[in-house]
Amino acid sequence: MMLNLNQSFGHSDHEKGLRRETIEVEAITRREDVPLVRGRWESLALWCGCTAPYLSHEWYSTALETVDREKDPLLIFFRQGGEDVGLAPLVHSRGQGALRFLHKIGFVSNPFTPYQGVLHAGDFKSVFAQLMRFLEQRFGSRFVLDLDEMRPALHETQGLDELSMQEGLFLCRMKQKSGSRYLLLRKTFEENYQALAKHTQKEFKRKINRISRLGKISLLRVSGREQIDRHLGCFFDMYARTWKGAEPHPEFYYLLCRRFDDRGGLRFHALTLNDRPIAYLISILSGDTVYGIKTTYNPSYYAYSPGVLLFYKVIEDMFNTPGIREFDIGRGDEQFKREWTSSTHEQVRVLCYPRNLMWKSVTSLQYELLPRWRQNERFDACYSSLRRLLAKNRREAGPAAPGPSEQRQTVKEYEYAQCRQDSCPVTARLAGPGDLDLMTVAMEARNFAEIQQRLDQELCVLCFEGRKLLSFFWLRPDGGRQKGNGVPSYAVSEWGLRGGSTPLPPQDVLISSLLALIKDIINKPNCTVSIDESVCRSFELFE
Repeated sequence: MMLNLNQSFGHSDHEKGLRRETIEVEAITRREDVPLVRGRWESLALWCGCTAPYLSHEWYSTALETVDREKDPLLIFFRQGGEDVGLAPLVHSRGQGALRFLHKIGFVSNPFTPYQGVLHAGDFKSVFAQLMRFLEQRFGSRFVLDLDEMRPALHETQGLDELSMQEGLFLCRMKQKSGSRYLLLRKTFEENYQALAKHTQKEFKRKINRISRLGKISLLRVSGREQIDRHLGCFFDMYARTWKGAEPHPEFYYLLCRRFDDRGGLRFHALTLNDRPIAYLISILSGDTVYGIKTTYNPSYYAYSPGVLLFYKVIEDMFNTPGIREFDIGRGDEQFKREWTSSTHEQVRVLCYPRNLMWKSVTSLQYELLPRWRQNERFDACYSSLRRLLAKNRREAGPAAPGPSEQRQTVKEYEYAQCRQDSCPVTARLAGPGDLDLMTVAMEARNFAEIQQRLDQELCVLCFEGRKLLSFFWLRPDGGRQKGNGVPSYAVSEWGLRGGSTPLPPQDVLISSLLALIKDIINKPNCTVSIDESVCRSFELFE
């Protein structure tokens, strides 16, 4: 669809009278047309000097095929004199329920996209005014434009308030967002390293020496379709075991990595211990900047800071590639990012509405009146209570949670037993081949083979407090103490105990609960399990 919009682009009435230009607006709304505009998109990005992968055709099309498959494309090209001068890579969706009438326009949905924006070869305000005029003509007054994660350094967002008043087209609200940190690379890695605080340098050396005692540490570069798919499987298995839980859209990253690997821009690194990955970082090299996309680590090695060491190795490796000037680390204010740099790209969220009575009332209530009313303690208490009540009703309307009487729950391939004591937050399960990393760290073993050999010969019960390993018990059949009635007997051949954060029951209650757990988890409730006095004394650590 092509529209001709005659619009003056001055900041005064005099300039508007002197300067009139014609902008053609072309909207791409069919999915099958998105691949056809790749060449135009890349040419415009090259002209604008935009190399960020988040504003590329690959990123947009990948999100449209995965994360935003329920939304419709809305690619808006701005043409002047037969040439593309701007592009707004947007998607369109409808509101739900009572808000079905509302058209929601915005960038592609991806919580790990550090920033997004509008490509423009000239005046951003001129392009933006045309964008709002086009949306008003297409959707009337029933739309909201949500442009999240925009960088003021790349867009003249500071002047949008004035522009909205001058044009009389729309209402504009802006919210400051936490930016993404970036590291400017010096001539050598040593220069960047020496710029760190002295205690940070000592901590890096300590962590490297500590994890090196477990085995050989190295940095692996992943490339090629087969390797990418295999390591991404390991990546998301690790990711699901962290506090973040399972990634809802792994297919996005599979497709994204393949496409950028074909372009030669994918930098997929793994930190390996004895040739086994313990941490991953997905990043993309575009122009002179490396953009960090997604990272994870094996939670079994949490105490060794594998993610921190991976970033150290990756930054060191960047100096082996000529031309890299910047590492865009991404959003978040984690400690390991602050250690490397304090520089941050500022970002904003821009919300735009048609200028009419309905949106004036809604926005005034949301952004002006409500914040003012919440300064009153009594009103704020009532408002907060109402929000909690509504949230509770939504939770209760969802899938029912397992009742407290249920003693067992299935998580992936593992079966857990829950401690019968109400005050005991412990769950337990048998260790399996997937726990090699966890057991190697817990037992401070030098290699995985010795743990695997023991798992083939003995039973090992793992006790957890949430996702944290609390203790482990190696059980061996105690043939010499086999009872005459055939009831099996087990003895604790080795044990390990680590402190938890939740207050636990008294010693005698805890021991009896753990014994019951062991019987439940090996599915032999009539068996006997012996624990010697030295093991019992160790439980005093919990008191």
